[in-house]
Amino acid sequence: MLKIKEAGQRGVGIKSYQDAFDGIEADYNGGAKPEILQKRLDSLLRALDEQSARAKQLKGQQLRQTAYAKIVVEDDNGDYDYGPFMAELQRRIRRFWHPPKQKESYHLVTLFEIDKNGEFSGIKIENPHDLDAVNEAARKAIQEAGPMRVSNPYRREPIKIEFKFDYNVSN
Repeated sequence: MLKIKEAGQRGVGIKSYQDAFDGIEADYNGGAKPEILQKRLDSLLRALDEQSARAKQLKGQQLRQTAYAKIVVEDDNGDYDYGPFMAELQRRIRRFWHPPKQKESYHLVTLFEIDKNGEFSGIKIENPHDLDAVNEAARKAIQEAGPMRVSNPYRREPIKIEFKFDYNVSN
């Protein structure tokens, strides 16, 4: 059980391993044969080691997706710092962006607005990809990221956002 907890602390999903261990423990308490229990426990630990190795490998890989946001029209003379707002916007959209895997790199530019209540609207893809699923993944990521708290409570006009999605395939 300690090995499962350690894997969880390293960021490995451990619920199924905990459930399997609980099942082995219940079978032990029920009088199951020790050699069968040992085989199950060995299999469980082998699978946990494999998943831990995969998680470590994935953490070391270079990100294939990037995104960038900027305000298209800033009507408040630059008197307000939108940096934290834009960082949160990028974080939220990235969290929901799950594009289909492609063999080639691509770049999408989207435009949308965020009104004073934080609602997103008018999502447009400026340079659509040939594959509709790619365009829909970008649109869906933006939709699911909202609404969000508008950082400048004095702003009356919607914030016009240009959001870029880059999908880079590396050799």
